[in-house]
Amino acid sequence: PPRSFVNEQSCFYSQATNVCDIDTKYNFNKNIKLDYSTVKKLYQVTKLHIYAVNGLILDDDYVDPPCKAGTTSRWQRTKGKCKTETKLGSSTKKVFTNLISKSKDKSNSNLKDVTTEMMMMCSHEDNDKLEMSITIGNYCWKHVHPDFLNVYDFEIWTKDTTHFGNKHAKENGRPHPIEKWADNGKTILTFPAEHPTFTHPMGRWHEKKKYFTKIGRYGDSMKYNKLPGYIRT
Repeated sequence: PPRSFVNEQSCFYSQATNVCDIDTKYNFNKNIKLDYSTVKKLYQVTKLHIYAVNGLILDDDYVDPPCKAGTTSRWQRTKGKCKTETKLGSSTKKVFTNLISKSKDKSNSNLKDVTTEMMMMCSHEDNDKLEMSITIGNYCWKHVHPDFLNVYDFEIWTKDTTHFGNKHAKENGRPHPIEKWADNGKTILTFPAEHPTFTHPMGRWHEKKKYFTKIGRYGDSMKYNKLPGYIRT
């Protein structure tokens, strides 16, 4: 396989006559975890501004409630029982306890994407609720935005022609709003949906996200060969 951030410590030019006979599947099938160290390494190697995104709020103009049949909702796990658990009907608790506990989404221990099927009936009073929290065992599971902690290539947003805040920040002596996260060694970009000064409406996120290449979810375990081809350098 080509030299990449996965094998850079062991990949060198070889003079061996049988080098082309060596099985090349190993490194391409190598498991990687899309965590802080990997995302940071991707930036260092590719010079592309790759981040997980947070700061996204649940807005019923763009996000369906988890109880709606056919909806795929994302849930974040934190250790310990919920400090402020949402008051839910017994049917709703049963639906999401079963969905989360029996989920086949095993690639990420702290994020689960689950789909509410047609026959799964929430308690009537919970049908329109967003941002629910529910305790399951020794963990709190909170309903979050469906793109929360997705990892994207945000390079297109570093350009002045695609993200006008870049030029405005430069003219006013502020750090580049997209590049500053990597400049400070961070791997998570905070979308300013609730910024006190430079608030961005959630409509902007839902309109623009189609331009970003999605890589996975922060914390996902995945095969190296599942990375976009232009990133596997």
